[in-house]
Amino acid sequence: EDIRLALADEGAIPVLLQLLVSGTASAQEKAANCVAILASSSEHFRNLLLQEKSLHRLLHCLHASSSSDTLEHILRAIYSLSGMDSAFRMLSASTTFIVQIADLIKHGNVMLQHISASLLAKLSISEGNKRAISGCMGSLVKLMESAKPDGLQEVAANALVSLLAVRSNRKDLVKDEKCLMRRVQMLDPRNDFVSKKFPI
Repeated sequence: EDIRLALADEGAIPVLLQLLVSGTASAQEKAANCVAILASSSEHFRNLLLQEKSLHRLLHCLHASSSSDTLEHILRAIYSLSGMDSAFRMLSASTTFIVQIADLIKHGNVMLQHISASLLAKLSISEGNKRAISGCMGSLVKLMESAKPDGLQEVAANALVSLLAVRSNRKDLVKDEKCLMRRVQMLDPRNDFVSKKFPI
């Protein structure tokens, strides 16, 4: 904690944020990791990061980076910042961001899927944006079957429930026979690695 406070006092946050957008790939990854650590530390650091317009830079890097490790750090930082009211409102209203995390749910590795589903479950998304990302519902159903990492089944179920608040999304999911069969199989008493409350 002392080192974190010293970093903030010595003006490291603007430097880290500059490295996020202009450093080498390796520097970007390390800077993203540092920002994620600071963002998860306390509200004090989250406020400092937001004052430096960190969210805009993180969103830019999320779009520009192709490294899964860097993307994971960026998403962790964004998730931590999303607990702040201003960041929550901005992220919830950003169609570009919502589409990006839906795409990561469909095509990312399991860690990217986990954090993206957590964000999807947490944010207050408009019905129009929920309709726009209905294509990730099948991937969320698949994630509900994943035993690891811990917590993935729950966030996937919560994200799916959020999308199912839209009537057209419910219709789309009902038409998908594979998704229906997956959810029925989750209810099988012999299937003991999925908590029954999630498919229900």
